[in-house]
Amino acid sequence: MIAQVIIGAFFSRAALVFHFTMKYTLSSSVAVPATLIQECFMKQGRTVLEAKRFGCHSCSPDTPLVEAVTQMVSHDISCLVVTGHDGYLAGIITRNDVLRGYLASDEWQRLPVGDYMTREVITVTPEDLLSTVANLLLDHRIHRVVVVRQENGKPKPVAVVSDTDLIYHMMKEVN
Repeated sequence: MIAQVIIGAFFSRAALVFHFTMKYTLSSSVAVPATLIQECFMKQGRTVLEAKRFGCHSCSPDTPLVEAVTQMVSHDISCLVVTGHDGYLAGIITRNDVLRGYLASDEWQRLPVGDYMTREVITVTPEDLLSTVANLLLDHRIHRVVVVRQENGKPKPVAVVSDTDLIYHMMKEVN
């Protein structure tokens, strides 16, 4: 006997909540494997390199906050990778970091990004799995990671992967 089974997965961890439903036709004697839900959420084995176009918007630590905000608004992005003059990763500046600067001073426009950026950046490599990225985002309660390649023993930023990127890939698998 063939029965149509609807599998509803509700994934909730930290502040990230997803709900999706998939239909499968299974014989009544077939059990749904436990890994099916994980496979539906994020294809196992898919890497950052396979899923993300490379390139990121950046600024330097001495860039005024107003210039960083202008770049974020004009490109409709939520962060900038901060690089030193040598092009290596120095930090990340997010909208929340900018808000801290705004609340700290009436002269916020002139304040340098370096005073408000996050210096301890969670990074991944292009070879890391998307499921690894998802776990990092949830475990650290962050919205994005910087993709880096090691060059001369230093991290060179090549892309940013956000929770929005993961949601996009998750929904491509559902549809």
